[in-house]
Amino acid sequence: MSALRPECRPATGDALARDLTLRLVLSSVSRRRSLAHGALHDGSKHCAMGCFFADNPNTAVYVSVLDEIATFNDLTPRATPKQRWRRMMRWLRERVEAL
Repeated sequence: MSALRPECRPATGDALARDLTLRLVLSSVSRRRSLAHGALHDGSKHCAMGCFFADNPNTAVYVSVLDEIATFNDLTPRATPKQRWRRMMRWLRERVEAL
């Protein structure tokens, strides 16, 4: 169970590999233009993992990957949703390119 996103429920199936999860999160985040802070969903906005789950419902990911992405998403609480999105896109691209 994720400490950073407690609204996530335990999965019963196999989880996606870390590299595939990062690629899919990047794809999901790239379709938005802003990110929420501190929760999967905040009104009409999502955090990075919330974007992923909105696009891929009922998909299981490892808690370690979920917490890694959520931690980076929440590192700048004073950032605007647009600034958070830019920063997250840069971070995700770096991770995916390093695979």
